[in-house]
Amino acid sequence: MTLQSYVRPDFSPLDDGPPQVEATGFGFTSRPIQIFDNSIRYLHKALLGFDADDFGDTDTFPWPLFRDVPGFESLDTTPKEQCSVNHLPVELLRQIFLYSLPDQYWRFHIPPPQLVLAQVCSYWRSVAISYPELWSTFIIVDPIEQHISMTKLWLERAGQHPLTLYIKHLWPQRKDALVNTDRIIDLLLPHAHRWKAASFVFRFGIQSSLLAFPRGELPLLETLCFDVSDCIGWYEDELEHIEKIICSSSLPLRQLTWKSYGYLNGMPSLLPNNLTYLCGDFEMSLPFLQSLSKMENLQTLRLYGCIERIVHQNLSLELPVILQRLHTLDVRLLKVELSQFLFDLINAPDLEVLSIKFPFSAEGQMAFFSFMKRSRCYLKAFAYVGAVTWHDPDLEN
Repeated sequence: MTLQSYVRPDFSPLDDGPPQVEATGFGFTSRPIQIFDNSIRYLHKALLGFDADDFGDTDTFPWPLFRDVPGFESLDTTPKEQCSVNHLPVELLRQIFLYSLPDQYWRFHIPPPQLVLAQVCSYWRSVAISYPELWSTFIIVDPIEQHISMTKLWLERAGQHPLTLYIKHLWPQRKDALVNTDRIIDLLLPHAHRWKAASFVFRFGIQSSLLAFPRGELPLLETLCFDVSDCIGWYEDELEHIEKIICSSSLPLRQLTWKSYGYLNGMPSLLPNNLTYLCGDFEMSLPFLQSLSKMENLQTLRLYGCIERIVHQNLSLELPVILQRLHTLDVRLLKVELSQFLFDLINAPDLEVLSIKFPFSAEGQMAFFSFMKRSRCYLKAFAYVGAVTWHDPDLEN
């Protein structure tokens, strides 16, 4: 059985606590109303595992008063014996815990699921705290002061488990967010040798904490997203510094998303050859084409933004570049006249999924037809956004 948290609905019993039972309309006196509410809350706790320790003492729970209530006859037992959820094997309970983690950032008014799970009962607390994977993910948007102490706690309980980071700040007017972001990154940097996946999305400058990052400290990093495409207040030398740090340190890098709105210096020539996923607003320059030609395992290529510099002359490689294992190509360009160059430069015989979002020029349309015939691929999915008139009946067929 595969458990995937991203298919979970947004609502969760962990988000807002147990539902409240209305006291009106049941026809009981004030005391039985409270008893009925307690029994509903006990069912909620028993079925979902929210078995508070104080329910273990039958003297504190007035069972005789609601024995005659229809549907509650089977509850005339010790509560601990009814709560079978608390006796699940540790391995299964851990998988349930992982499934309960939503792909949402830390919020101020709702405690993270990890903290809720650790407060249910002594058994759940022991399982949760002793399970490092449960504490190895950091999803932080617009950091606040509280997130600093939470980061320390998560790092302590994550032990030596590989870490997954997602750090994003969107509100430049909040100066404390910038300061808190740096403080959180400073806490995470000593553990960079355990970063397995990292995403940084900044809208107001590149954090000084990242600029101070030493090279050669990312031996486990497999997935990286660095997005400053909507950012203001940074300089090209800062971006070049980040490029060299990332690409020279992460030898096992498999998936890379790099969005800097076309500002690239050394990045293309430093791209790892073992990438399977590449996404960004790269320029179709000679270094980038040379890097593509060496990516024998590339399966997904997503090109966003404008392609400013198309290099045709003095190319020291054979065109078109053959992407032998590419099965997904997603292209979104801002300039119509550049579409023809893209399809003239690549060949993808195993392509299965093609998504295009830009209007074709007449030359671009012919280049696209040539690309499809040259690749001889069999598409399973095709999406196009942009006005176009097909003139080639063979391509339509």
